[in-house]
Amino acid sequence: KIPEKIISPFEEDYYTESGRNAFKNYTRFSFPKYLKEIIKENAKLNVLDLGCGYGNYIELIHENFKGCRIVGIEKNANVYESTSKKFKNHTNVKIINKDFFDFKPGDKYDVILMNYVLFYFNAEEKRKVLKKAKSILNKNGSIILCQYIPAIEDLKKELAKRQNDFTISREIEMYYSDKILYANTLWNDAVDTFSEAVKWDELKTIISSLNLEIASMTNADRFYYSLFIELKSI
Repeated sequence: KIPEKIISPFEEDYYTESGRNAFKNYTRFSFPKYLKEIIKENAKLNVLDLGCGYGNYIELIHENFKGCRIVGIEKNANVYESTSKKFKNHTNVKIINKDFFDFKPGDKYDVILMNYVLFYFNAEEKRKVLKKAKSILNKNGSIILCQYIPAIEDLKKELAKRQNDFTISREIEMYYSDKILYANTLWNDAVDTFSEAVKWDELKTIISSLNLEIASMTNADRFYYSLFIELKSI
């Protein structure tokens, strides 16, 4: 337990930029494949990206799934300005500078993305975010989380085995990846930019309390540092 938060030495958009670098190097390779497995033949999606950052995932969806309508919500004004300019000529993409709790959608969505956003909320706020996301989800729609979570080493090993991906070299990569993950988890709990690190048992309890279920899961990168977790209504 950290007795009190420390002031982050970085501006908030530093973390957004860090996320963009991680995306370029790792998750951009696995995300389109995973999304295609989930949506199958339904290519014309109505997509919401909560905390869209610089629009990395929006760009991938736009490139791989023609005919989609995409809304990105970004609270940080500087990041919003950059992202809205990036997609200004894309008539199927709308970027909104707003807090998700103040967002009043006119539509429901087939896919709602939450990429590295849960550690900005405490337990009660996490529940409220997922509850609101569920309320604007189409029937049979999916909430997709991309998140690193500590203390689930055994779960990740089992996941790798089920995917026929558990080799000695992979196990070594996962071991050192987890060391970095724990450092980032401590940072999430320590600095004032974040609320608290994501805890697996707590997250499962929240999911269950909202009558959601984990429909699928896979690694978001080769190191199993982060996972893609698909939630659906029961």
